[in-house]
Amino acid sequence: MFDAAKVMRGKHFGETAWIVGLGASIKYLTAEPFDSGPIITLNSAIKIVQDLGLPNKIYSLQKDGCEKRDLPGHQCAEGMIYPRNDIPVILPRRGYGELCLNEHPNRLWLDYVKSLDLRPPEMSVRIAVALALSVMGCTRIAFVCCDSLLGDKPGNLRRYYPETSKVALPPAYGNYIRVRPLVLKDVRRVPHFYVTPKKGRVDKVPKSLPIAGEIVGISDCLLNREAERT
Repeated sequence: MFDAAKVMRGKHFGETAWIVGLGASIKYLTAEPFDSGPIITLNSAIKIVQDLGLPNKIYSLQKDGCEKRDLPGHQCAEGMIYPRNDIPVILPRRGYGELCLNEHPNRLWLDYVKSLDLRPPEMSVRIAVALALSVMGCTRIAFVCCDSLLGDKPGNLRRYYPETSKVALPPAYGNYIRVRPLVLKDVRRVPHFYVTPKKGRVDKVPKSLPIAGEIVGISDCLLNREAERT
């Protein structure tokens, strides 16, 4: 298993990284909002994204591992998704996902403490942001279906469960509230925007991005003023 920090160093310099979360809006995600640049899917979001027929390079970041994660050579239980063989799977957090998805031909290990200067436990979205900016060389971030970054209202905190196609407030939704200001601080000097698909509507992605976060799919050219202040 190769070190993602070495394999991916500078591989997408100057590009936009599309970070796809599991907010409730992913239920309506299509290929329409995406432009060029690498896609980093968080955990089981890969199940949705890999079937969209996108030409982008896709990476599947899966952090936590399954309930059998301590057993070498195990068959993964619920919680881990085998991506297509052409999609690298990135397994951060030693002792968790590193032994999972053992049969996938393109597994990468990421020591996010050593390589990204983050501290465990850390949420997947911050790992993805640091990977995109510090390792891959990306210069813009698109948060796709990362609904909880838009605010602490219950509607933003709900997540989609691909295995059941249900939308619900997760038991650990407090983690979303905790990590939001940290993520906004991580990207405060980086052009970034948010894509939140809605039923029956195609999102328009801005051609030029301000330093402040622009919300795509809430209303056209609506600035996220909180992100602008950070």
